[in-house]
Amino acid sequence: MNWLIVTDLDGTLLDDEYMNSKAGAAIDTISASYGDARVALASSKTPSEMIDLVRHCESDPVLIFENGSGIAWREESLCRPGRPRRGGVGLECLGTPYPEVRGAR
Repeated sequence: MNWLIVTDLDGTLLDDEYMNSKAGAAIDTISASYGDARVALASSKTPSEMIDLVRHCESDPVLIFENGSGIAWREESLCRPGRPRRGGVGLECLGTPYPEVRGAR
């Protein structure tokens, strides 16, 4: 059976100390405990904050950032050609880019 486990970060895998190394270890443990399940991390954090966290993971979690405005992953086969990459992670922004929102009248 294939598993997708979705979890929040703040107050769930990250405590008041915000130790990314501990959260990374927890994500890897979750993934391995369910036969290499795919883990998705949902957060209000920015892509940069999420990318910093995923550097502490051996597994390859899906990142849902800024309350669902975008998703990201390291696995290149999941990325559409030509999409931006930052820190080895492919980004897919689902909302309207900020400059366009600011320019709307």
